[in-house]
Amino acid sequence: MLKKILLYMFLSLFFVGCSQVPKPGSHQYSVQTKFEASEHWNIFARDIGNNITQAIKPEDSPYSSIAFIPNDNSPFCRAFRSYLATYLTQAEMTLKEIDTADYQLDWSVQTVTHDAVRKPAKDFPGSNTLVALLGVGIYKLFDDHSTAAGVIASGLLLDMAKEVYQYNSITLPKNEIIISVSLKKAGEYSHYRSTHTYYVNDMDADHYYTTKDYLGMDKKFNEKTFSVSD
Repeated sequence: MLKKILLYMFLSLFFVGCSQVPKPGSHQYSVQTKFEASEHWNIFARDIGNNITQAIKPEDSPYSSIAFIPNDNSPFCRAFRSYLATYLTQAEMTLKEIDTADYQLDWSVQTVTHDAVRKPAKDFPGSNTLVALLGVGIYKLFDDHSTAAGVIASGLLLDMAKEVYQYNSITLPKNEIIISVSLKKAGEYSHYRSTHTYYVNDMDADHYYTTKDYLGMDKKFNEKTFSVSD
C-alpha cells in the first residue's frame, strides 16, 4: 500500500512538472497566395487599383489625379508600377507629378526569411474523413455487385490518396514578402491603407527589395515636460 502511495505521489509530481510548459500549438488551417509569375504581380496591381478607385470615386470625380511616390527599382516594383499605372489610366484617372496631384500613392515591401524548415499542417481538414467515407462507399458498391461504380469510386479514392500524399510532402518556401499600400490626400494622413502577405520562391527572393513604410514617420509624438517638487 505504501509503495502505491509513493508511486502516485511521484507520478503526480511528474505530471505537474510537465504541465508547467505549454505545448506549442498551430494556427487554424489557412491558405496563403504565392507570387510565381509576372502575371501574379499584374493581378495584384489590378486588385489594388480597384480598391483605390473605389476609395476615391465616392467623393471625387472619376477624373481625379494621382501620383506615385518614388520607390525602388526592383523587378517587382518596376512591374507593379507599370501594371498599376495602366489600370488607373484605363479607369480614367490622371497620373501627375507629386506636387500637382490630388492623391499620392506609396507602397513598401518587407522581405521575411525564415531559417527553419517549415512544413504545412499534417493533413488538410477533413482528409481522413473523406478517405474513410470513400473507402466505405467502395465497399458498399462492391458488396451490392455494382462493379463499374466500384471501379470509379476506387479511382476517386486513389486520386484522394494522391492529393493527401502530395499535400503532406509540401515544403514551404522560406521567403515571404509583406506589401503595404498607402493612399494619401492633401491635408489627410491616410485615405486608404492595406497590407498583404505572399509566399515567394526562395530562388526569386532577389526580385524584391526591402523599403521603408513611411506611414506615421512624418508624425511626431506630443511631448510634455513635467516637474516634480517636494
